[in-house]
Amino acid sequence: MTRGAGFPSCDIILSMSDEAFSSGSSRRDPRIGSSSFKRRYDRFEVRDCRAEILTGGIFGLGKKRDIGGPILDMSDYGMRFLSSDRLVLGTVYPATLKFVPIGQKMEIKAVVRWCHQNPTAQGRLVIGAEFEGLNDEHRAIIDKLRERFKQPHVP
Repeated sequence: MTRGAGFPSCDIILSMSDEAFSSGSSRRDPRIGSSSFKRRYDRFEVRDCRAEILTGGIFGLGKKRDIGGPILDMSDYGMRFLSSDRLVLGTVYPATLKFVPIGQKMEIKAVVRWCHQNPTAQGRLVIGAEFEGLNDEHRAIIDKLRERFKQPHVP
């Protein structure tokens, strides 16, 4: 099953290598889950952070709907968050990331790289997105957030 522009939808993709994605194959990357697989960037967990992704409206007019949700973790170049909607792989969405613990927000484009259903996510989808157009200001916010969550949690 595919949606829009020939990209696979969340229904069939867990994780794919760049080669598999560009060829349209839905085969899972065999490196994922192996002991030799290493992520390109270290993730850090966050709390009280949210990705707001507005869609809808015609030609920028009309009511938009937020399809974002809580951010689960981040890295220097992307995030993992929950969404109630299926997002099309490869699609670029403008996102507003709200970081309550540090009192800041970040406007950035996010490219959907993977998504899957998670039984513990209460019917929502877990989405992996890569940031597009990162600048020094974005990096400074991510560094500040990482430092905040390195500290012991104080309720």
